[in-house]
Amino acid sequence: MTFSEPFRAALMIFQETIKLLPKNGKLVALTIVLTLVLSSIFFLIFNFSNKSLLRDMLMRESLIPLTRANSAEFSTLLARLKEDFELMLVIDVAFILAYWFIWLFSIVATILLSAFSHAERRLSENNFILLVLRSWKRPMITGFYTTIMDIGYIFVVFLMASPFIAFFSNSMSGAHLTIYLVGIVACVFYSYLSIVWVLGIVVSVIEGNCYGFGALGKAEELIEGKRIEGFILNAIFVLLSVALSQGSRIIRGHKWLVNDMVYELFLVNFSCLLRLLHFMAYTVLYFQCKKNHGEEIELQGEGGVEYTKIYSTPLVDGTA
Repeated sequence: MTFSEPFRAALMIFQETIKLLPKNGKLVALTIVLTLVLSSIFFLIFNFSNKSLLRDMLMRESLIPLTRANSAEFSTLLARLKEDFELMLVIDVAFILAYWFIWLFSIVATILLSAFSHAERRLSENNFILLVLRSWKRPMITGFYTTIMDIGYIFVVFLMASPFIAFFSNSMSGAHLTIYLVGIVACVFYSYLSIVWVLGIVVSVIEGNCYGFGALGKAEELIEGKRIEGFILNAIFVLLSVALSQGSRIIRGHKWLVNDMVYELFLVNFSCLLRLLHFMAYTVLYFQCKKNHGEEIELQGEGGVEYTKIYSTPLVDGTA
């Protein structure tokens, strides 16, 4: 295998992903629109609520130095601050849970549409909704495990990076350089580790009896021989995210992005689009991994019980 072959393979996966978009186009458009609308609504509610509470907390905090410590007004201010803090905590948790469920259903829908489109099969709206409702529990369990792994990875990176940051803390430029280097190295390792985690979610959606650690173990087996392509795919989407972030900063001075709320909504929506495209690409990668291992691919039929088997055993060259 030549050095450039994995890059060509990853680019072919990306091209195949783009070609999937018009297939089942109506349902793809519906999924994208619903994801963007719901994400925007919850983001606006969260942003407005948090900013309002924060303004109230700052106003009350500014009044504390002007009151006597043993006065009734001081006690009232502290009680109100506590109530505001608790309410903010409830709003934050509610937002995280709501956004997580939006993420879950949008990813399940995207993977199912990508799988059926790749198999050249069309889905009716009723069948599509039925399949999403029957499939969401498995990726939820797998996603719970991958979330724990994400948190664990962040904790390990922070633990390992702290001594280096503390060592260079005397120099501001040294501390900044250390943080950037740690961030780049951590991002590279995460892109490598998350190959199995993302593929595990795809496995748990498509394969009916596979979820949790079972799906992650299956993904570990399937990615064998295709890990470099998975890493390059992750790198492509990281670069797209960086380009989006930096590009939006450059054009932020334009009239349509001057408002902070519009700018933040712009980032949220395009991040959602990239995430959906990422899982579409991993669905294509899943099919290639199955073909690479000579395994059959089973897709649920319209009744949700029957299965269509797609034989993916590589053809044997009879001239050899």
